[in-house]
Amino acid sequence: TNQHMVGGFAITGSQQIKLFIKCNGPTLSSLGVPGAIANPKLTIKTFPAAEVILSIDNWDSSNSEWNEITDSYKPTSANDAAAFITVNPGLFTTEVEGVSGVTGVGQIEIYTYDELSKKEGVVSTNPSSSKLINLSALGFVGNRATNQHMVGGFAITGSDQVKLLIKC
Repeated sequence: TNQHMVGGFAITGSQQIKLFIKCNGPTLSSLGVPGAIANPKLTIKTFPAAEVILSIDNWDSSNSEWNEITDSYKPTSANDAAAFITVNPGLFTTEVEGVSGVTGVGQIEIYTYDELSKKEGVVSTNPSSSKLINLSALGFVGNRATNQHMVGGFAITGSDQVKLLIKC
């Protein structure tokens, strides 16, 4: 069966932008989420060309870029997949599947490096004028009684009101 999670995101503008992308599995277990995927693999592809630009299983905590963000954003398990990636404006897909066929509940998070830097009180020396403008998800939706429903979420930072378009 084709049981992997697919998400999408769009970058607008004319400059490259640095992103922090992670897929939580074991971290969810530590937060009490039942059935979390034990070992997720995260793949990012361009859309529609489907060129793989990143494929990771686990995260390398020795990478010096991790020193630039607080522990609250870092995975708590080496089996979570996470990375910094710089991309050109365009459309992208994220795919999450289990290593060696494992299955379970997973979560994808995407942050711009510039926004994480602001939260940490660090001013980016080379901020991008490009923006992360869209997030989407595609997945199997069963029913709540069998715990096969899809859950989405988002965070808005700052003190200004924003207008959102939410579609299902």
